[in-house]
Amino acid sequence: ERMRWFKKEGEQEGSFRQVLINEKNQEYGDNRMTNTKYSILTFIPHNLYIQFSRFMNLYFLFIAIMQLNSSIAPVNPITIWIPIIFIFTVSAIKEGLDDYYRWKEDKIANNRMYMRITNGIQEQIPAKDIYVGNLMLINEDEEFPCDMVVLATSNSSSDQEICYIETSNLDGESDLKPRISPVTNFEYMQNPNGYIQCAHPNPHIYNFDSIISINNEEEIPLTTSNILLQSTYLRNTEWVVGVVVYTGNDTKFGQNKRPAPTKWAKIDAYIDRVTILIFVLQL
Repeated sequence: ERMRWFKKEGEQEGSFRQVLINEKNQEYGDNRMTNTKYSILTFIPHNLYIQFSRFMNLYFLFIAIMQLNSSIAPVNPITIWIPIIFIFTVSAIKEGLDDYYRWKEDKIANNRMYMRITNGIQEQIPAKDIYVGNLMLINEDEEFPCDMVVLATSNSSSDQEICYIETSNLDGESDLKPRISPVTNFEYMQNPNGYIQCAHPNPHIYNFDSIISINNEEEIPLTTSNILLQSTYLRNTEWVVGVVVYTGNDTKFGQNKRPAPTKWAKIDAYIDRVTILIFVLQL
C-alpha cells in the first residue's frame, strides 16, 4: 500500500527509485549538468532548422533558388545568394557564441569542488563526479550541487538536528527555511548503510513523500522538510551531511528547466507577418 506514494503519471503502481545509502548508484548517472542547446555534430542541422522555421528565411531561400533559373530571373543569382549566406552565417555565429557561454558556465558548475565522505574518509571531488547514494558534506554558504536528504547538521540537540537554507534561486523567496534530519546522532563517519525509497525524478519541489531506513532500523517517512534542493544555499549552519537522491538534470531544479530559447526580437515576428502577406500578394 505504501508504494502508492511513488506512483507517477505514465508508470505502473509501485514504481519508485531505490537509493542505497553510502553506495555509488551508477545506474542513475552522475551529477553532470548540461544547459547547452547544440553539440558539435548537431550544430549545423539544428541551427539551420531553427533559422528556416522563420517564414521570412524560407521566402528568401525560395527566391534565391528561383534565380538559379536564368529563364525566370535574368539577374546574376550571386546578388541574392551572398547576402543570404552572410545573414545565415552571422546568425549561426551568434547562436554558437551563446551556446559556448552556456558550455563555459556548465564547466564551472561541473568542476566546482565538494566534500564527499566514503567509508569514513573525506575527499574533495568535482560536482560532476557526485553520484546518487553518496554522502556529501556541505559547509555554510555553499550551494547544494544536487538534491540530498539531510542526515546530520552542526545545529544538533537531543531531539532533532536542523539546518537553514536559502531558496531564492528556486522560488524567489529570501526568507530562510528550516530543514530537519529524520534521524538523530547519525554516525556518518562509521560507514553507515541503508536505503531510501523515493519517487522517480519529477519537477514537484513541494512534494517529497518518501521513506528511509538506516542500518536495518525501522523505516521513517520523509517529506519536503527533509530535502536539500540543488541551487539552494546553506545558511546560518556551519555544516550539514546529506545523502544524494537526485543528480544532474534529474534534480527538482533540473526538471523545472526549459530548453535554451532562440532569441528573436519583436520586429522579427512583425517582419514574418509582412513577408507572408507579400508572398500571398505575389501568387
